[in-house]
Amino acid sequence: IEERKNILRDVADAVAKADSNLRSVGLENIGRATPGHLVVEVKNIAHLARVIKELKKIKGVVEVERVSEPEGD
Repeated sequence: IEERKNILRDVADAVAKADSNLRSVGLENIGRATPGHLVVEVKNIAHLARVIKELKKIKGVVEVERVSEPEGD
């Protein structure tokens, strides 16, 4: 994500709008870019697609991708 005021609030709002919940957030500020890792509760693949769609609408979100948990976690 790009660094800008209230972007984390916008991310949380988008997740809530998709009827989901943030379980954890990890961000690392590197200049004007802030790579991040979000853990979001989803019910199924269609729900995940809705969450991703909402996140991609946010000004300053550069990329959204699914990363699977390692097995056993």
